[in-house]
Amino acid sequence: MSNEEMATLGAKRLTMQLDLTAQQEEKLKTFYLDQMESRRKLMEKSKKERDEIRQDRMEMNEDQKEELRKILTEEQFTKWEQLQEKRRKGRKAPMRERQN
Repeated sequence: MSNEEMATLGAKRLTMQLDLTAQQEEKLKTFYLDQMESRRKLMEKSKKERDEIRQDRMEMNEDQKEELRKILTEEQFTKWEQLQEKRRKGRKAPMRERQN
């Protein structure tokens, strides 16, 4: 359903329950549409912030990896990467499987 349809349905439902006037029903419909638009904007903002945080974290991880590469020998770094991969795979497994 579209936002318009949901707002209309919600307003009609309350109109029947509360015996609202046509004017009140229209105002309620507008109120619902405004609320939906506000929520949509908030969700978009949250998604953008999550994406930005994820990107920042990825960049930070790459920087940290480069620092580690300077500290460790090539063999040590390769082993560290293998340990990290094993750790990532362990996180994805359900808790039940990890304990076995």
